[in-house]
Amino acid sequence: AKMVDTFRECYDKMRAAGVALVASTDAGIPGVVHHELPKAIHVFAQIAGLTPAEALRTATANPADALNIAHLTGRVRTGLAADLLLFDANPLDDLSVLQKPKAIWCRGETIESA
Repeated sequence: AKMVDTFRECYDKMRAAGVALVASTDAGIPGVVHHELPKAIHVFAQIAGLTPAEALRTATANPADALNIAHLTGRVRTGLAADLLLFDANPLDDLSVLQKPKAIWCRGETIESA
């Protein structure tokens, strides 16, 4: 619990300083392996004290901004390359639904459908 409190304090300071957080698993998250970003976002939100909307931005708009590709992707907007996910429930109510998409589209093409 002390480690989580330390992380939360660091995230609070970064957010207060205006740092845009980016979700990733490259450094590892306790209980989450590197390829499980949908699971990591839920854990990250809890540790960093993020609302679901803020947590979703850490995996969409914030990385696009950080990589200087916001003119290409990162938001659902006319003219941008959008990767979309469909869920049975609203991720703004429960981020754990990110782990079970019902359909996935990448740049307008269906990738997977349940």
